[in-house]
Amino acid sequence: MCVASAHCQGKGVRVAGAKQDRELHNASLIPVSCHVTMVTLLQVHVVEVKGLKSLAPNKIVYCTMEVEGGEKLQTDQAEASKPSWDTQGDFTTTHPLPVVKVKLYTESSGMLSLEDKELGKVGDFIK
Repeated sequence: MCVASAHCQGKGVRVAGAKQDRELHNASLIPVSCHVTMVTLLQVHVVEVKGLKSLAPNKIVYCTMEVEGGEKLQTDQAEASKPSWDTQGDFTTTHPLPVVKVKLYTESSGMLSLEDKELGKVGDFIK
């Protein structure tokens, strides 16, 4: 869905030589500056991951999703044997060609690991 809003600023102009009672009637607004803002509403729906063969079936996986310049959302966790979700992310952007990124992670099991391991990602322009 795409929503557009326009905003113009102007000022009243007096008509030279007009009589006093006609001046206000003949005054018009002259646009000084105008800008149009397009707001795109995106819904990203993460359903499942197929072909996870390199992970033990009991490993925990999850996905993150984000739209360029926006917040990052995360799915619930699932076991690698059944990596499926029903998670929808709602995003709003003013970028004309937003990039949607969905990444798959597994929880790090090492004690020294501070971040989870990225297993894969998909990124694409919305056209």
